[in-house]
Amino acid sequence: ICEGRCCVLRKATWRDPCHKPCTNPVGHKTDCCCNSLGHTCLNDCKGPACLNKCQRNVEDNHRSGVECSCGDKGCSELCVLCPNREKNKCASENHLHKIAAGEVHHCGENHICQEYCEEKGVCKIAPPGDVEKDIAATKIRRLGLNGLKLGCATRCPAGQSTHSLQHTCRGQ
Repeated sequence: ICEGRCCVLRKATWRDPCHKPCTNPVGHKTDCCCNSLGHTCLNDCKGPACLNKCQRNVEDNHRSGVECSCGDKGCSELCVLCPNREKNKCASENHLHKIAAGEVHHCGENHICQEYCEEKGVCKIAPPGDVEKDIAATKIRRLGLNGLKLGCATRCPAGQSTHSLQHTCRGQ
């Protein structure tokens, strides 16, 4: 048996090695490794917005290219559509889920559409002082001196970031 010391953790995390006696035969061509099943990875978790460390076993889970994961359930990202983002997390139950093109992290509730009204003309006339206050408070775009183009008032279906209707401010 080799007289080296196990170096699994040093290779996986660039931290202190295991240092248990190597169990490989003398002259082996691989890194020294003990027969322990408890080599925890400790690299950063690959979950979106997750700050935890990977808790997977280096030998069992990482040889097949499995991504680092802390073991948490559910996505750590916040819903990008919630007006009060700190309260609602993404509804995905997959901690390592990927967002495809055109998708967003979504809490699963319905939300007001994020687009502007598509109807022709001005949506609202406001005195000059009120225009700046309205623009800062909601999704409103200036149209001329006193004209405002309002945000769409349609609610998107739960779990979706858009709808199939015309974008309209009616009802505001």
